[in-house]
Amino acid sequence: MMRNTFSSQEWLKFIGKEKLQTFQDSFARVDNISLCFFDLEGTPLTVWSNSSLLCHQIIQNNKKRCQQEKEKSMCFLKKTQQIKLFTCYLGLTYFMCPVYYNNKLVAIAYGGGIATEAHTVPQEIIERYNIPLMPQRKLQRIGGIAGADNGSGKF
Repeated sequence: MMRNTFSSQEWLKFIGKEKLQTFQDSFARVDNISLCFFDLEGTPLTVWSNSSLLCHQIIQNNKKRCQQEKEKSMCFLKKTQQIKLFTCYLGLTYFMCPVYYNNKLVAIAYGGGIATEAHTVPQEIIERYNIPLMPQRKLQRIGGIAGADNGSGKF
């Protein structure tokens, strides 16, 4: 008898880490966003694609604050199981999107690192760190696609 649920690690093994990483890298490049998949405990399943230079620099000095914001958003997502857009304390906008397999939450797509039309990021920072500008509605649509899985386990 085969069980009908997968853990994050079983799902990753089933679909293939290389395939997920390739999907993620291509997706991030096409939409000019940062993107990574996480298990339900907040551990990365993949290597960040198109990682934000600003975030990379800030994390060197303030990793705890970034980690707290990520954990808070992941907790919210696990409770609601819906796409969540949020703006970090630096003013960058991200999404978290639930990833399902066989109607079970198995992972979280975490992406963005953009400035929206309502951003508070100074123009000199946007230019220095090459921060993409994008309408918030577009990022929400991208977030929905990032978590799309038709149940076959294939992207």
